[in-house]
Amino acid sequence: MRMRHSIGLGTALGAALTLPAQAAELNVKLELPVVTAGIATKPYVAMFIEKDDDTFVRTLSLWHKVRAGRDGGGREGEPQRGGAAGDRYLSDLRDWWRSSGATSQMPIDGISSATRSAGTHELVFTNGKAPLGDLPAGKYQLVIEVAREVKGPRGERGAPGAGGPPPRPPGGGSKDALEEQRIAFEWPAKKETTLTAKGKAEIGAISLTLKP
Repeated sequence: MRMRHSIGLGTALGAALTLPAQAAELNVKLELPVVTAGIATKPYVAMFIEKDDDTFVRTLSLWHKVRAGRDGGGREGEPQRGGAAGDRYLSDLRDWWRSSGATSQMPIDGISSATRSAGTHELVFTNGKAPLGDLPAGKYQLVIEVAREVKGPRGERGAPGAGGPPPRPPGGGSKDALEEQRIAFEWPAKKETTLTAKGKAEIGAISLTLKP
């Protein structure tokens, strides 16, 4: 009886030793706040990694609207600045655009996706798998950049006229509500660590959890 128990335990231990080690993860939670002032659209978001000296490393996620014209031309299919076909407003994500976007062909497989509504969004990136890939050991920054199109002023829509609704604010049409947040981190993590930041207007709470 004891022998059978001993053999079973040894088999279980052997199986446990052959299980693959869990890959390190980078978990991001990003809050996009509700914007009530002005006439706002869903924000564009670029999430990317830089070294601690601001050298670009790689893009993790990009939320935008790809404008594909029916005939491949016209305003909806107008090329980006820089010549790549796709969303002509991506350059409003200024730091990401200067670092990588101007030379990228849109959409980027596994990275580009549609814009998202207000709320908390969670993304998990696994070491060794795209888009994080095999990130070498070192000091980095997680950069989150947001650009939101605001049509007209971000304040009141105007005083109601006699017998009619308040007038629509003039002008606008550019993504002029911009914000960026950075979280410094070391990779790989020696133990599970959570780092946080909080934006001012276009970005809410951010948490970055590093799992060894």
